[in-house]
Amino acid sequence: MKIAYFTESILPHVDGVSLTLARLFATLERQGVDFRIFAPLKPGPDISWADRVRRVRSVAFPLYRDYRVSLPWGHGLAQLLDQDPPDLIHVVSPTPMAVWAQSYGAKRGIPVVASFHTDFVSYFRYYHVRPLEGFGWDMLRRFYNRCRATYAPSHSTVRQLQRRGIHGVQLWSRESTCSASIPGVVILPCALLPAPRAIHRCSFCGPSGPRKDLVDLVRIHQQIKHAHRLVLVGDGPMRAELEAALPDAYFAGHQSGEMLARWFASADVFVFPSTTETFGNVVLEGFASGLPAVVADRGGPPDLADGGVTGLVARPNDPADFARCVDELLADPERRRAMGEAARAAAERERVGSHQWATAGKLRAGDCYRRTLSQVAPPLRFTLVSPPGRPLDNVGGMQRMATELHAALTRHPEVQLSSLLLRTSWRWTHVRMVPFGIRLLRQIPRIVEKEKIDVVLFSSLVTAALAVPLHRKVKALGARTAAVAHGLDVVLPFPPINSSYPGC
Repeated sequence: MKIAYFTESILPHVDGVSLTLARLFATLERQGVDFRIFAPLKPGPDISWADRVRRVRSVAFPLYRDYRVSLPWGHGLAQLLDQDPPDLIHVVSPTPMAVWAQSYGAKRGIPVVASFHTDFVSYFRYYHVRPLEGFGWDMLRRFYNRCRATYAPSHSTVRQLQRRGIHGVQLWSRESTCSASIPGVVILPCALLPAPRAIHRCSFCGPSGPRKDLVDLVRIHQQIKHAHRLVLVGDGPMRAELEAALPDAYFAGHQSGEMLARWFASADVFVFPSTTETFGNVVLEGFASGLPAVVADRGGPPDLADGGVTGLVARPNDPADFARCVDELLADPERRRAMGEAARAAAERERVGSHQWATAGKLRAGDCYRRTLSQVAPPLRFTLVSPPGRPLDNVGGMQRMATELHAALTRHPEVQLSSLLLRTSWRWTHVRMVPFGIRLLRQIPRIVEKEKIDVVLFSSLVTAALAVPLHRKVKALGARTAAVAHGLDVVLPFPPINSSYPGC
């Protein structure tokens, strides 16, 4: 199996996505899987799979300069891929390069899958563009519904994507990176924390950006009643602001590997107020060091922090509730110790259990790909919009139209036709054009949403004045008015009949 990856997050840039992909690539390399990576950065020579990376020209993202957006045009990527075509394309984020990869896969008949790592729409409120959240989800729905499957890292994220109208969502878990965990041992590197042990240490680990709800962390710190020392591990654009707001806190900067595990093990409680996580790698890393966590009841972390067993779950964006949970743990050393042991056991189960990133005798990363490739593509559902009282309102005309559609669709490079079902509706047969148009504007969007229609076909008999507003309404629901793929389900405005196209 040959796989082509298109990603903006890759080492040496360090975040949850790049670390997750680094573990995936290392696993695939050990398994002998043939894969290539197209990205804006290239890891150093110490990374074994660095030679598989093809660097793509990129620009800095204006709202977060550390993040780069690839520009796939003018690199000869299509010619390069054509020389040794992949069996599968995996896109990581909804970026211009990923959209290009989707189009390339559609033209070449190569399945495309995606993984959902970052809840970009939830970031809108941190950059003061919250009114655009609806538009953002419309764009994400269109992007992910062009993929054969979308892999999500937690049950809560799977449910969220399904509620948003994204199809083919599958759970894809992953393990912690803190193999050098030191549970139960307090080791302070270079004696950086001179506070006496009677002072409890509360830690936060992650990039210091607004999307991590660090304003809430400042308020939580102010409302904790027990004497404590706040330690922040990580770096980012908000560090100077946080240093001014938290003069008594200690900022350890970016840490990784064994040093990160030592910082975790030296703490009493891990406080993580972020509400934008799709998984929560850092929570699992804290668990690996035997550190109980207090997390927000939103996104992926609640799936990891089993309330009352490995940590506590607080109301999202509620500093008072977070402070109450932290005080509850700081006041009970025995409960904290028991939670730490349960957390380490949970991390161990996640590391060697039935997750898709495991390697030794367990489910392999490629299994999800093979399962996706072996599945029959779900039929794409169509609605044909045509006025009543025309030549199509008879069985022969309908069959001829279906035959022509079937022939045209099977010639299209995106089509993997599995069935053709003729389903009829009588409700518009005796309606005149003006009421018909008004009713279409109301009914078609309802049908698209209820029946999960993918493509709406406008017949030549529908005037432009009617097609334009219908196009806008259908597009807002994540459906298309052109381009076809997979299967066919046609809704026609005819009297009901019991017939199906025999050729399928």
